[in-house]
Amino acid sequence: MTNLNHAYGVVTDKACLIQGDTMPKDVVWEGMSSFVQSDNGETLTIISWDLKYHALIKKEGFRVYGFPSFSIGDTVITKEGEKSGVVYLVSWHKKRQSFLYCLDFSSHRSTRWWFEDELKKGQ
Repeated sequence: MTNLNHAYGVVTDKACLIQGDTMPKDVVWEGMSSFVQSDNGETLTIISWDLKYHALIKKEGFRVYGFPSFSIGDTVITKEGEKSGVVYLVSWHKKRQSFLYCLDFSSHRSTRWWFEDELKKGQ
């Protein structure tokens, strides 16, 4: 079975919450977007898209969207305007079927969505 460390996806109806130390049971719901923090073989430790909650679920209860090119904390440069920023949010755009990123510039935290084709790795 594929190792899902750092994958991004969605919780399915087969997730079966095993443990939710920091994620209340009512927070884990079908359709919730999450990152895989660690792949433990038959189970996954997931973290919510907003980085607030962790939970342990069955691996079969997670549908993978993919592996983002950039992670939270990565420095990136916008291809348009050559502005340097730090990724503070990674999410999934359902209509475009691609990852989107929000950037923290030194002067402000942007709420604009940036897609992978609009960014390149920074220094």
